[in-house]
Formats: sequence, structure tokens, C-alpha cells
Amino acid sequence: MDLERPTSDGGNEKSQGPGFVTFPSAKFTEPPPLKLEVEESAEAMSPKNMWQIYALGGFMVLKWLWARWSEKRGRDQSSEEHPTGY
Repeated sequence: MDLERPTSDGGNEKSQGPGFVTFPSAKFTEPPPLKLEVEESAEAMSPKNMWQIYALGGFMVLKWLWARWSEKRGRDQSSEEHPTGY
């Protein structure tokens, strides 16, 4: 495989070289295992903390219902303005 390389004097030099790059061999060292610590909390999923999840879910459902109602209401009003079947 012929390769052309620019030289310092502005010309090109043809050289014969390998078509791949090699890296020096490096020994793989396995990192030490991770030490995990788990804190058990009795209050993590208690009902007094779950009200926020229920409130967020309720808000999302109400927002979806409002959008569906508005969409249907807009469709019904537009069909009353332009009656079909004549």
C-alpha cells in the first residue's frame, strides 16, 4: 500500500507502510469490586408520602380529560356551524 505524506519542504514523499495502526500492549487490570451500602428506610413508601404521587397522577388524568372534552366540544360546535346532509 503506497502512502503519500507531506514533507517539511512542501513536497510529497511516497512510503510503503502497514495499512493499520498498532498500539503498545497494555495489561488489563480489573478494578476492585464496588461496595454497595443500602439504607433501609421505613418511611420511603409510607402512605403519608404517597399523596404527592396520587396528586400528580390525578392532575395528569384531569389535564387529559380536559383536553378530550375541549376537543370534542370544539368538534361539536364546528359541526353545528356547518350542517351536513343537505
